Amino acid sequence: MKEIYVLADYLNRFETKVPSTPYRSGFDKDILNKEFEILGYKCVFLNYSEIDFKEIDFKNKYVIYTSIEDSGLYYKDFIEDILWGIKIQGGILLPSLEMQRAHHNKVFMEILRAINGIDNNIHSRYFGSIKELIKNSGSFQYPIVLKSASGSGSKGVKLVNTEKELQKKAKIISKVNLPLPHIKEYLLLFKRYLQTKRLFKIESIYRRKFITQNFIPQLDHDFKILIYGDKYYILKRNTKKNDFRASGSGIFEFVNNQDIIPVELLNYSKLIYNKINAPNLSIDVAYNDEGFYLIEFQAVSFGTVTQTGSLSYYLFEGDSWIKKEEVLLLEKVYAQSINLYIKKNYGS
Repeated sequence: MKEIYVLADYLNRFETKVPSTPYRSGFDKDILNKEFEILGYKCVFLNYSEIDFKEIDFKNKYVIYTSIEDSGLYYKDFIEDILWGIKIQGGILLPSLEMQRAHHNKVFMEILRAINGIDNNIHSRYFGSIKELIKNSGSFQYPIVLKSASGSGSKGVKLVNTEKELQKKAKIISKVNLPLPHIKEYLLLFKRYLQTKRLFKIESIYRRKFITQNFIPQLDHDFKILIYGDKYYILKRNTKKNDFRASGSGIFEFVNNQDIIPVELLNYSKLIYNKINAPNLSIDVAYNDEGFYLIEFQAVSFGTVTQTGSLSYYLFEGDSWIKKEEVLLLEKVYAQSINLYIKKNYGS
């Protein structure tokens, strides 16, 4: 039986966005272990802090992991340290370390989009400080969408209509909240800045990274699509009145009628899934007469309501799509997607 390492966070959770009981307690580990056993895997459960690289060699070992969206991303940063160690040893991270970096990080997500040629209908620019934005003043076509690098739902997503409004809103989302010791240090630096008649270059307090994207007009909904291996789950999300954001609106409907799902949407989702190459994937997709738009994607620690609330899913069999009227446990669907990915990419 093949081993697969399952890494849990400091609250002993594997996955944080599962609608579980108690709230956000993660996957049921007993069920997950059983589902992997059926597929021929022995689960080895570990917490991140239990890993001693002098004692454990992850070379050629399969590793599945969870991430977290903690305030300040402090524990997420710790997780990435551990995952880097596993990668250096030659462990097989599922999904890849790049996908972990893109989690809760829209700047890196857009970098991956550009490198992998994923959806050229979305045009993104990324900035590490307000000064870089100002240097590019006059080069934007309005309206545009401004997004903070971190944040889920519609948090940190703003529609901007003018240059003045862009700089004002970008200042708000890029401002670094300095703790008291850092404020004192900053004031000393600012004093030196004045003493040197502004020749001394002082760090900006507006240096939290952010992105801009082209605005897609006249959209009143989009689709959340969760892909677990060969299974496609679809949720239609509507916008609120006078709001362009479908994400976080809370106005959604599970799609169980194949007649209202364009085949082109399923084909586009499959194309994106193949390009990103991850065991499972969450994508936000919109479309209009101009084509399809991949708004965002995540391959780790995404919301799972689209799967847990659906009565059906879609499969691509032969050369066409079919709908399966079937309700499956999330743990089963997840384990199957990992197994399918391993067989496809590693042949074992």
